Amino acid sequence: MKAKRGQRIDTIFVLMLFCIFAMSVLMVLMLNGKIYQNMNELSRAGHNEQVSLSYIWSRVKNEDAAGKLRVGDFNGRDALCFDEKCGGVSYSTFVYFYDGYIRELFCQSGLELALEDGERVIEAQDFSVRQLESGLIKVTAEEGSLLIYPRSGAGIILK
Repeated sequence: MKAKRGQRIDTIFVLMLFCIFAMSVLMVLMLNGKIYQNMNELSRAGHNEQVSLSYIWSRVKNEDAAGKLRVGDFNGRDALCFDEKCGGVSYSTFVYFYDGYIRELFCQSGLELALEDGERVIEAQDFSVRQLESGLIKVTAEEGSLLIYPRSGAGIILK
């Protein structure tokens, strides 16, 4: 009788230990999941803040040539414009801000297109482009400003 009681106590003790271990593992997993989710949200927010000016800078470095880059107007919005000719036909690429996104639109020059026709590139809170008297182009986004000197591909990020 004592042997059976001892086995029962051992079995109950092992089951209780297993339950405590399983609950501890679940609690750690749930806590780590919440930490991961918070870190991911912070990382995504920081990424969006840095990527808009980096995107503009890389576009300028890849596309800048004499007479190719200008500040223009696209349906009443200030836009960074890249003009080019291909097969005797003129094309323009417009980079502008609309509906919470920096957008890019490549089209044949002279076509009438809507602001929503542009491809969403980066989600942003703010974005503006303007030509300074010195010939520099100033691009401003939520994380700072970028000064671009056309025809050199050089840019300076100002915080």
